[in-house]
Amino acid sequence: MGEVAVWSNLDFEYELIGGVDLRANPPLQKLCRRWRSILRLLPDCEQAELEPRAGVRLVPWGVSPSVLRLAPRQGLPDPELVRRLNDKRFSHELELELGCALPGARVVGGLRELDEAVAECQGDWVLKHPLGVGGRERVTGKSGGEYSQARRWAELRFQEGWTLLFEPWIYGRREFSFHFEIVEAAATFLGQCELVSDESGAFRGNRLDAQRLLDEELLETVRRAMERIRETGYRGPVSVDAFRGLYEERPVARPIMEINARYSFGRLALELFSRVPKGWSLYWWHPKARERAAAARKAAEFPLADWRPGLYRLPEFADPGGASGSYLVVES
Repeated sequence: MGEVAVWSNLDFEYELIGGVDLRANPPLQKLCRRWRSILRLLPDCEQAELEPRAGVRLVPWGVSPSVLRLAPRQGLPDPELVRRLNDKRFSHELELELGCALPGARVVGGLRELDEAVAECQGDWVLKHPLGVGGRERVTGKSGGEYSQARRWAELRFQEGWTLLFEPWIYGRREFSFHFEIVEAAATFLGQCELVSDESGAFRGNRLDAQRLLDEELLETVRRAMERIRETGYRGPVSVDAFRGLYEERPVARPIMEINARYSFGRLALELFSRVPKGWSLYWWHPKARERAAAARKAAEFPLADWRPGLYRLPEFADPGGASGSYLVVES
């Protein structure tokens, strides 16, 4: 495979939004530093370097123009194509094409369209920036409630030239991610995991339940979406977020909530899962700041042979000194 360097640029979407001069906010920059080594979980990357240099194959979290300048002529996808695929308006178009869009979901391009969408919505709602990620760059509203702050946020985005995605809020959600690697001949399915969120909707980890059956109904639609993505010419990792929940107290399924043409924590959770004995389950837990000290006191070193249920740190090569502040809960 030759020498490899990993580049955990978890903030690369900000460059896709505004170019190399748009920097992520300080908390997100800090997050990138905490997860600097995490791509070492990928196959053939355990001993990878952490700084790109000439002659070394670069494996980035996501491809942006600056990444392409670091690693020219390495077969990485076009950043403009990556930008298009990660854009929530692209996934919304796919939902419409495949007949699985949420009722009332639409792209809005101005305040009048936003007001019309809110007036027609039967419940609570969320308004998303097309390239927002991880719950950032979005606002929510209550059914029949006042939304002047959300309206002001939207007005600023419209002034910047963006259109936004309006969606009804779905309660009782159980979220999943499906993971693929697209090569020239096919989109290879790698696995499914569950996304875990806290009461505020913030992402708290990935669960891989050895006893849980694959959601074949959702996966069938996701596979069709993968073919559309492969036809664009993109080659590389793709994750698709999906969910099941309740809309107006009726069950609803959404196979294509979000497309991530990049690596993801779910993809890396699958790599971690390959190190756990067959038949066991794993929860990769990202605790809140106030929970980390207690978790650190209880966590054991990541085992190499003597597996047993418990709380573990990540492998040292991928998380030196436990910098990520995340842990593995292993269940038999």
